[in-house]
Amino acid sequence: MKMKVKYGYVFMITSMLLINCVAKKSNQVMKPQALKGDFIKDTFVFKHPGILNSQNQLDFIKEKLKNGEEPWKTAFKDLKNSPFSAANYQAKPYEIVDCGSYNIPNLGCDQQAQDGMAVYCNALMYCFTNEDKYAIKALSIIDAWANTYRKNTSSNARLLVSWTAPW
Repeated sequence: MKMKVKYGYVFMITSMLLINCVAKKSNQVMKPQALKGDFIKDTFVFKHPGILNSQNQLDFIKEKLKNGEEPWKTAFKDLKNSPFSAANYQAKPYEIVDCGSYNIPNLGCDQQAQDGMAVYCNALMYCFTNEDKYAIKALSIIDAWANTYRKNTSSNARLLVSWTAPW
């Protein structure tokens, strides 16, 4: 049985990472309405065996950052300075992402991967800093794709979705 996936796998994976971090912080779950400033509190516990990073891995990195240890300190600096973590990053969602062999055609292929990376980078920044601006940016990118995206097409559709998950 095939399931129709509205958001694309990367956004589902990254959303779960973000939700995990938010739930861990204070049991305050940001929903799309949070983008308008209406924070909704729910009792929420999310436990997942891994996603891309386990909670133990994230906690380990946070401890290393707290102690200013290398190479985590430099990696965090690179993440913070990445254009994918920038406050002015703008999502460019496509309704239909059309990716053929060798990215011919390339209609939204690169953008889907880049926007997925921006969601992931902002989710990580939120986990490491607890600054809401990163969660809000990640959610705004997810929201932009959720309100636009319908499907991936052509021969590299599944390959792109796998690539779109953070590298």
